[in-house]
Amino acid sequence: MDGAWVFAVIGVVGGAIHVLNTTLDQIPRMADRMVKAARAMREAKAALKALRGK
Repeated sequence: MDGAWVFAVIGVVGGAIHVLNTTLDQIPRMADRMVKAARAMREAKAALKALRGK
């Protein structure tokens, strides 16, 4: 039982580290997407204001 428990812990920790590394790699891309999305939202709001103003 002890051996299985150790392997389970190693599996969970290894998985967590893998997820963390993947997330750290993705953060710049995610930030870039968020900036682009925010810019698109601002442009959409400006377009709506212009349409309403007409």
